[in-house]
Amino acid sequence: MGPCLSRSDTRDPPSAQVLLKGAGQLDEALPYLLTALRVARANMGNLNPETIHAMEHVEHAGSQFFEQGDVAAASDAFGTALEMHREALGPTHPRTLSSIFNLALLREQLGRYDE
Repeated sequence: MGPCLSRSDTRDPPSAQVLLKGAGQLDEALPYLLTALRVARANMGNLNPETIHAMEHVEHAGSQFFEQGDVAAASDAFGTALEMHREALGPTHPRTLSSIFNLALLREQLGRYDE
């Protein structure tokens, strides 16, 4: 029998992103991640830890898309994460800067140095 996760368990249960990635369905996970992010922002505000956690999942999805060679999806996810971080946390927050860096690395890999 597998482990039983309860509220008192200190380990995070696997996210939909992790489960769908493992099943080769990361492209199907992104709409769910974006929906979760929109709902979290609407109900809990931009600075709620759950909202920020959802933003991080979108950014991680971008990294995974890039690893799989899906540059268009990676660019979309990184761009969305950057917009959300900028709006929610401000232009100089470390998470915003991380999003800028990720998008810059992607564009550098594509040879789009002017962007």
